Amino acid sequence: MIWTTTLNKSKGLAISLIVCVGCAKAERRADVTTPSAGANGSDGASVIARPDGGNGGAAANDAGSSVVVDSGGSEVVDAGGDAGVPSVLYAAPDGQGSVCAESHPCALTTARDVARTFTQRSGPLTIRLRGGTYALSKTFQLVESDTVHDSGLPGLPTVYEAAAGETPVLSGGVIVSGWSLFDQAKGIYRAKVDPSLHTRQLYVGGVRATRARGPVRPSGFTLTDPGITAPNAAFATYRAPTQLEAIFDAQWRTIRCGVASVAGANLTLDQPCWNNANLTKKSPGGGWRPNSLFWIENAYELLDEAGEWYLDETAGDLFYKPRAGEDLTTAAVVMPVLEALVDARGTTDRPIHDVTFRGLTFAFSTWLRPSTTEGSATWQACYDVTGMNDVQPGFDAMTRMPSAVTLSAAHDFLIEKSVITHVGAGALSIENGGSGNSVSANRIEDVSGCGVQLGDLSIWSADTPASQRTSNNVVEKNVITQVGAEYHGAVGIFVGFTESSSILHNELFGLSYTGISVGWGGWNSDYAFGGNGSHAGPTYAHGNRIVGNRIHDVVSVMIDGGGIYTQGPQPDSVIEENYIYNVGTRSWAIGIYLDEGTQNYHVDRNVFTQVHDDIVRCWNTATPNQNLNNVIEQNFADVDFYTLDGNVGRNNTLINGALPAAAQAIVDASGPGI
Repeated sequence: MIWTTTLNKSKGLAISLIVCVGCAKAERRADVTTPSAGANGSDGASVIARPDGGNGGAAANDAGSSVVVDSGGSEVVDAGGDAGVPSVLYAAPDGQGSVCAESHPCALTTARDVARTFTQRSGPLTIRLRGGTYALSKTFQLVESDTVHDSGLPGLPTVYEAAAGETPVLSGGVIVSGWSLFDQAKGIYRAKVDPSLHTRQLYVGGVRATRARGPVRPSGFTLTDPGITAPNAAFATYRAPTQLEAIFDAQWRTIRCGVASVAGANLTLDQPCWNNANLTKKSPGGGWRPNSLFWIENAYELLDEAGEWYLDETAGDLFYKPRAGEDLTTAAVVMPVLEALVDARGTTDRPIHDVTFRGLTFAFSTWLRPSTTEGSATWQACYDVTGMNDVQPGFDAMTRMPSAVTLSAAHDFLIEKSVITHVGAGALSIENGGSGNSVSANRIEDVSGCGVQLGDLSIWSADTPASQRTSNNVVEKNVITQVGAEYHGAVGIFVGFTESSSILHNELFGLSYTGISVGWGGWNSDYAFGGNGSHAGPTYAHGNRIVGNRIHDVVSVMIDGGGIYTQGPQPDSVIEENYIYNVGTRSWAIGIYLDEGTQNYHVDRNVFTQVHDDIVRCWNTATPNQNLNNVIEQNFADVDFYTLDGNVGRNNTLINGALPAAAQAIVDASGPGI
């Protein structure tokens, strides 16, 4: 039995005596609301004194929550609260202690650890982040395991959200200061940094700086089996020639390989990077090897343009040539040093679940593998070939580019109204059998690699257990731009083998390659790939929906891509009511590209304008008799250019002048609408 009495709370003093008779643990406590609580604009939450020193519960300053004072006078958090009333913990960049109340916020990791103790709560639990920069010294991790429980409860999520009107930034960067003029004639400044810190990016005043580089598509360079022959021996005179990196754009992929040695005009490139960059797709011969140098970067001697930088890692010297108007005594200069900002991870047997990120900003990450001898030998999208290979490995042996934020084996995770920016690899990955997750109303911009990566290439069989499938995820109403800043073959939204994925009402623009890519494993089985080869057997991929997106100004650097790209059989899948325009200026820039073995798509009621090549292309040449059963109908385009190769096309409208009313309605409804 529990008996409670409250006295005179209206005058700022409330005394409650709670007696538990017959409970598992008898408890007496006095609830004392101080006269100041409520006078300062708070909601009058109680301060609870615990004579027995017992553990507390929910945080202060929300309805039904409490700040708890133990018998020693220290505040802790009270997990109590009526059913349906959220409990709140507070974190701040300079938070201390373990109170986690609005008046005494704690560190973010402390709030997370306190939340782990709330396993019997009756409502959602919110961790409210005050504004400012949370300078992460290591990846912020959420884990679901036998011993650690960062999940929420079914229907009662653990919510990490921004405080009202504030902007919390989870940052993997360090501030660089102490600049001094190093070379007056060239306008180059220098700052000392810790030689143990490594990065591949730099941001000045929130703008990505350019790693010092030579001219684009320089003349006089020849590609060789060991690497490159330059037109002269100038590179051999550089202060650190083995820090050089060579960049190649090969059709739809970017290759980045470091320089192992320089002898005269000959540059030997790192292995296995250069070997993997030159693996042929077909056997014997053929394929799409790099055929010319895009540029060479990462040398002090190449630092000749405003906005360029160079890091001498051995000496710990960071050099920068400011842009017009930049003042390094006041500009915020950030060097990303963490490769991962957030990692939320479960297992297929024990997934992490029921967690929300709302209103947060994730910024400043790097990616260091391309600085090793592996480099980045991209095959397609954000998948690289790694290790030493004699032939092109199978689709399931590719290595995914990491992301700043990763959800692994996650269910019912929501990321909404957040920002992911200034990242050196991918922005967001949902992998290893995620289901029921939602990525909604976010802004993803200034990304070196892919924007969103959903699903896996290594988990694909039709016999895959439900717990290991990527299914029923939604990516909707996001704005994704400036993707592929360094790895030009990256895509805005990449979807591997999935079922019932919904890619809805996003806006994607300013991309170097494809906007949305869905599916894999459609390459001709005659290709001499290793592993499980090029062509998947029956997969579980089906029921994917690409609807209502606005995709424009894409395929701006690479070729052989599209506004929307698909591959492999995907029964019962649809591409509907998308608005696609300003696609590419070079060859093979396509509106909707049903590539390599795409089957069973319904392409209906899309609008296209200013597409460089085909409006819709069904590509059968590389996969004869495998691109089948697609229906392309009721679309609107300003040119009549369809390559259907035996697939059905009907009732498509050629636009001549103003858009028809039905097409205008599709345009008006496309994109986030927010």
